[in-house]
Amino acid sequence: MRRVMGVEPFTAETAEHHADIFAELTHSGTMIPQNDIAVAATARCLGCGVLVGPKDEAHFRKVPGLVVVVAAVATKH
Repeated sequence: MRRVMGVEPFTAETAEHHADIFAELTHSGTMIPQNDIAVAATARCLGCGVLVGPKDEAHFRKVPGLVVVVAAVATKH
């Protein structure tokens, strides 16, 4: 996957987005795990959304201004 997509560095600009998201979630009382904040900050910094599984949707929906797309889960027939 890294060969295709690359790895985005956590830059000073990303850190600013992280701090903004942390403050927004603290203010609203809807804190999410720090690793999810880092993912959301990277996505917002790049002007992208996030593709998540159903179990992670609720966390990312709490981040203001973040586009969240939920991957479909295959079911056994």
